[in-house]
Amino acid sequence: MVYEAISQAILPKVFNDMNSDYEKARDELEYFSYRYYIGLVIITIIISALSPAIVAVISNDNYSEAATVMPFVMAGFMMGGFYKIPSLVLGYHKIVWFYPFLAVFAFGTNALLNWWLIPVYAIIGSAFASFVGFAINSLTISIVSMKYHSLKFNIFILKMYGITFILVGILFWSFQ
Repeated sequence: MVYEAISQAILPKVFNDMNSDYEKARDELEYFSYRYYIGLVIITIIISALSPAIVAVISNDNYSEAATVMPFVMAGFMMGGFYKIPSLVLGYHKIVWFYPFLAVFAFGTNALLNWWLIPVYAIIGSAFASFVGFAINSLTISIVSMKYHSLKFNIFILKMYGITFILVGILFWSFQ
């Protein structure tokens, strides 16, 4: 929700600035993005680390297993935040025609993975499937937008995704 609010709040300024001086606006957006992505990572890590305490405070023993899936859920939400900046740029260039198809594909992958993983991994399988759905959507939008960003920014983004995928993969396989 926070990343949606941020995205909507900066949209008019980004579009206006890009109309005035595209290169300068892109550079400013990328500079903002570095701090935005690091903030998302920090929030994700803090909430994931505190998830046992958070679940204990806001629920009862019936939901104690929720703390186990919080890192996957938070990583999925982080993926949802990662694509907000690239989607602003794609929106400016009016390259959004593929969004509905991508959403159906990401949801379909999530549903298929739920069908496959829940019998084996239960709640962890479902959480991981949700993460994968968010990741497909987010990474695809980020990749499509790369032609409008600097090489430095694209490398940063790919590193953020790569590190996240490795950590979530390790976490998922640790439940086997």
